[in-house]
Order: sequence, then C-alpha cells, then structure tokens
Amino acid sequence: MNGTSIVSMVVPRRRESPRKSADAHNQTKIDKHDKGEVGERACLAKRANTATLTGAPNAIPNFFKKPNGVFYIGNGRAGILETRRFLAEKPEANFATQSGPMLIIDGAIHPAFIMNSTDRKMRNGVGVTSPTEAHFVITKDRVNFYEFARYFRDGLGCRNALFLDGGVAPGLYAPEFGRNDAPGHGGYGPIIAVVD
Repeated sequence: MNGTSIVSMVVPRRRESPRKSADAHNQTKIDKHDKGEVGERACLAKRANTATLTGAPNAIPNFFKKPNGVFYIGNGRAGILETRRFLAEKPEANFATQSGPMLIIDGAIHPAFIMNSTDRKMRNGVGVTSPTEAHFVITKDRVNFYEFARYFRDGLGCRNALFLDGGVAPGLYAPEFGRNDAPGHGGYGPIIAVVD
C-alpha cells in the first residue's frame, strides 16, 4: 500500500495466545496481528437499507455506493455478502452490520474504485478468508479505496471485504497495541469487539 502502515487483526474461531499469534502472523506492512474467538451474541436493530442514491460519484455517501454489504456471524461462522444477496440467501446470523461500499466482491476489487485516486483518508474494514477467520483492518495513514481493497485481496487473500468507516471516525481500542482511539466525530457507530 505504498508505504502505508496498518493495524490488522485476524479473528479466527480457534483460540490461540495473542502474543504467539502476533509473532507468527506478522506480515510486511502490518504492525500487529491478534487472534481471538468469534463471538455470537447480538441482536438485529434495523432492517437492511436497500435505497439507491443518484448523482455525482463524489456527492454520494460511501454507504450508498453500490454494492454495499453485510458482515455477519452466525453458528460459529463469519461471512460478508452484498446486501441484496444477504437478504436473498438469509444466512444464519446472530450478529450482522451493514456498511458500504463493498471493497472486494468474490475476489474482484469494486469496479468503481480508481487506482490513483487522490481521495485519501484513514479507513477501516473487515474481510474474510474462511468462514472461521475474519480480518479487521484499520489504516494508520491515508489511503484511497483502491489501495485499501487491494490490501484485503492481495495482502490478506480475502474473497470478500467490506468498508466500515473512514475519515476521522475509525477507532481501535487495543491496549496490547498501545491503541485507545477516541472517535473523531463525537460518538461511536457500530462497535465490534473481540473479548475473552
């Protein structure tokens, strides 16, 4: 990602020591890697938003840049699907959060992303490499969507990945990484936690 450093956390079903897994899975341009158990307690607070907005691409909020998608956990398995596909297939989900745009869709980078875009921001997202392994990534530097998506596909091997938030909003609470980021916009959106 052009010298950009990120913090990436992989969350598999199987438990391992956080220190051992951080050392064993450290990769180039990744500051830390952590492992924990995929949790399964949650409730659905809202219906999925399938609205479409039209206008100039830079005037459409990220959530409405189709396709958007859903990250879900259910029955010990994690997944990411485009919103319409999630609604059609109805996978078992104890926890689900909708966001957008999709970064990687069945192994392909979102077709609207521009390789050398100057729209560079802090970003965070989630990708899955298997039904029992989810990767949560937050950038430390500004990146464009194409670079961020490419990291999920080429760096982590994700077939599906979803943008969660960007700009001043992304935050990470991980004392073992020395991180306790306050939200830049005065409040918290969806919170995804890995707990022992």
